[in-house]
Amino acid sequence: MTKATRFIVIAVLLSCAMGIGAAQAADWQPEEIQILMPHAVGSNHDAVMRSLGKVWQKYLPGTNFVYVNKGQAGGRLAMDAWVDSSKDGTVIYSLNITTQSVMYAQQKDQGIDYDWFEIFEMINTFADDPGAMLVQADSEYKSFQDIIDKAKKEQLVAGVSRFASADALILFQIEEATGVDFDFVPFGSGGKTRAALMGGHVDFAVRRAAGVKKGAGKLRAVSVNMPKNNVTELVGDIPTTSEVVGTKLVSAGSYRAIAFHPSLKSEYPDRYKLLVETFNKAKNDPEYIAEAKKQGVVIFDDTAPEELNDDTRKLIDLYMKYKDSFKE
Repeated sequence: MTKATRFIVIAVLLSCAMGIGAAQAADWQPEEIQILMPHAVGSNHDAVMRSLGKVWQKYLPGTNFVYVNKGQAGGRLAMDAWVDSSKDGTVIYSLNITTQSVMYAQQKDQGIDYDWFEIFEMINTFADDPGAMLVQADSEYKSFQDIIDKAKKEQLVAGVSRFASADALILFQIEEATGVDFDFVPFGSGGKTRAALMGGHVDFAVRRAAGVKKGAGKLRAVSVNMPKNNVTELVGDIPTTSEVVGTKLVSAGSYRAIAFHPSLKSEYPDRYKLLVETFNKAKNDPEYIAEAKKQGVVIFDDTAPEELNDDTRKLIDLYMKYKDSFKE
């Protein structure tokens, strides 16, 4: 065999080997993918994620999604499990960025030894439940400005689901900007907070726009805790809370997002690409969008990972600014 012939044979063998490797990567089809969530079974996030997963599986035929819910300890158990989980694409993290990043900041202050930006690579959002200030439908408060004006004269009580939350961060910012002083009452969940508001136990609640629909005509929104009001179909043509206060406040919507292990893109690029492509197809599938709307959330345009990371940094930094107030 001549040197030229040997070269050709080697080249052909290498080409075949590369072709087989590419085919195996393209044909990657795990029997199971775990969706790890720092949310309880039956929560709104859990329900919306399962709706997405049902559609997502259509684009990954032969793969079964298994949902692993770890809603205890403010999401700490889920994060710990995530750090130790498989990094080959067979475990995916589904989170509410707003809630999880504040809880992370709280836990970080108490000794978490890993860095958010080293364990999560944000991919994209798949739904959002925009934040809003809610009052009873027949409340004397016709606008959030009415609440501010009343709070300057007497103590008002604000309902929040949790004290360590973006909702509380918004209230801290409002107090600083306007000089008012609210009493905060954490009720432990969005449903309990809405019930407390409908029962007249608080003057207003820092919740989600979907609460208007869930309140069955007994609640209305007076401002939106977002950069802009893009849910007029739910709350009407009302201003943002930032516009009312005159200060840019943190966004407090429930940004539901998917995250991968940062190493997945470099170590398994074909798997990364397949998961991203199929996720985006599922997110934009009419079947999923219709189901998500039934559950009171909206589908936002694609959000770049860099933007999601920036929002996370703002929430973490803001928590650290007010951390002494949380401890009080």
